[in-house]
Amino acid sequence: MIPFRSIPETCFLANNKSARNHPDFVSEAIVKLLKGQYIEEQSEPPYCVNPLSVAKGKKLRLVLDLRNINGHLLKQSFRYEDLRSLSQLFEQNFWFFTWDLKSGYHHVDIYVAPRKFLGFSWNFNGKLRYFIFCVLPFGLSSACYCFTKLLRPLVKRWRMMSYASFVYLDDGISGHKRRIDASAASIIQKKDLSCSGLKTNEEKCHWEPMQIGEWLGMIINAINFEFEIPPRKIEKVKKNIQYILSSNHVSYRELAKIAGFINSLYLAVGPPVRFFSRQLFFIISQRDSWAGHLDSVPHLLLEELRFWLDNLRYLNGYNIRPKVSLEPLTIHTDASGVGYGGYFTSLRDVNIHGHWSVEQSGKSSTFRKLSAILLVLKTSVQRLQHKKVKIFSDSQSACSIVQVGSRIFELQNIAVDIFNICFINDIMIETQWIPRAENRTADVLSKTIDLDDWKLHPELFVMLHRAWGPFTIDRFAANYNTQLQRFNSRFWCPETEAVDAFTKNWSNEANWVCSPVALIIPVIRHMSVCKAKDEFKIGVWEDFSKIQDPSLVSLASSLSRVVLNAKDRNTTVRYAYGWNRWKIWSMSKIGVWYLPAQPMFVALYLRQFLDSAKTTSPVDTAVYSIRWGHILAAYPTRQSNRWFNLPTKAADEFSLDQENLKILSHLTC
Repeated sequence: MIPFRSIPETCFLANNKSARNHPDFVSEAIVKLLKGQYIEEQSEPPYCVNPLSVAKGKKLRLVLDLRNINGHLLKQSFRYEDLRSLSQLFEQNFWFFTWDLKSGYHHVDIYVAPRKFLGFSWNFNGKLRYFIFCVLPFGLSSACYCFTKLLRPLVKRWRMMSYASFVYLDDGISGHKRRIDASAASIIQKKDLSCSGLKTNEEKCHWEPMQIGEWLGMIINAINFEFEIPPRKIEKVKKNIQYILSSNHVSYRELAKIAGFINSLYLAVGPPVRFFSRQLFFIISQRDSWAGHLDSVPHLLLEELRFWLDNLRYLNGYNIRPKVSLEPLTIHTDASGVGYGGYFTSLRDVNIHGHWSVEQSGKSSTFRKLSAILLVLKTSVQRLQHKKVKIFSDSQSACSIVQVGSRIFELQNIAVDIFNICFINDIMIETQWIPRAENRTADVLSKTIDLDDWKLHPELFVMLHRAWGPFTIDRFAANYNTQLQRFNSRFWCPETEAVDAFTKNWSNEANWVCSPVALIIPVIRHMSVCKAKDEFKIGVWEDFSKIQDPSLVSLASSLSRVVLNAKDRNTTVRYAYGWNRWKIWSMSKIGVWYLPAQPMFVALYLRQFLDSAKTTSPVDTAVYSIRWGHILAAYPTRQSNRWFNLPTKAADEFSLDQENLKILSHLTC
């Protein structure tokens, strides 16, 4: 019986264009149906005369267009078992066989009374003849449900025998992990189908167990445990894409064909299907009618089509079963107007942080939060290889774009970068939105401002690089301010070699050290411990490298630490700050060397403090800091020079109020 919810009105509809374009095929198909007793000829027009259509595929197929009838049928929901179902029971190196029923729907008879709704007409040699279907026709919406339920008892029987069996309409696949058991299953199922009155199409059946074979238009590779696209399909879609790329007048129907094919590739290609088809589906959705044409193909659509043309062959092959990581990793990310941050939930002390450029900080919230995900992935790519990763973000837009891409150009570029990282490093990524209140740690990291995050002007660095280098690594930097390709950073960031430069051995490198002021003393100590070459290893210190007596080498290597500890720590930090200030000032001037200092330039350096200082302390600190640096480098301080002493004595003699500053200014000029 046909499950009607209402009775259709009588109708007499003309055949569709596809049928009229293939009259010989339609006539031949009707004759075959008559011989098989699948249809009956009527002397009068049936209650409903429906249009005939011809569907194009590997071969032509006659279809009864029952749209007028289907609207009156009950909608019965059920679940197909298709290629996606194979991952539930199939294993790697599985042996399987396939079978196909001949005219599967035609095995099911239709009750006599409803046959009047399944009528059609056809013109034979100028005479219009009328027919009705006696079996399930192709085109009846309830036919899929009926036929699937009809074969369920057989599938249940085979599964109870421990055979992994699936049926999709009239196509079946089954097998076992052992070849001998798969062969036994093949014999049993072939006999069961025959005893059930079902006829198989032996030309399409493959009863011999195999590990690589085609089913439902997709190659199943049980050895690699992958779905693959048949080569003939790849060549077909490439021809269609090449036609569109070379045409100035493209129909929406042609675009829809390519879109449908690309969409069907998900099992064999994976996430790229959604990433690189957004423009295609968007353009199709903007059509006025299917008969319409595009006078010019948009640039973004061209890029998508070129991607498939160039990369489809390389993307072919996607794992049948989703990746399951033995070490599932979860990451929380966030972004603010200042920077971005992220951290691993399961790993301690792995905090990722960075600052935005002026241009990036002015971008949209979605841009920044999507960029945060990208930068966190770049930073952690070594940890994430061959794993499944779940990223939590408080941006729903960013989470969605990571999975399916965006129609906005700059956001799509970021999404593509994320996809490329995951594809190259075999990372399976999943995103999930969480409320802002549950993402506080990442939020704090994104708003962290590192006051010591600065660098020397690039022009000055180049000058020093030429004079003292070449340097090989920047010990205190980040990906956005490093002077060299290799660098260490305070937080994890993209391309950093290590977090905390003090955990690395500096001895075999030409180190560029532009550290925070508070770390100057630890830097000097670490360089001493590592026996790294630095600016202080000149003068008498250079002679220590020539010592050959083993008992003196250890004493010589520890002498610099003794010298650094000779003064109170706070005093040493203050002098180190003053020395660094003098050093930066000297490097910013042409022809001025900070070590050994020239008295005239020291006097000019001290002169600048007289305009702003309210006490003698800044001048004293500057003098003693320069003197301290020269002592450490084993250079004479030359304080006896009159140019060196004049600003100091002037500061001692006068009270540095606003009036006396003017007098000092004239005295020192």
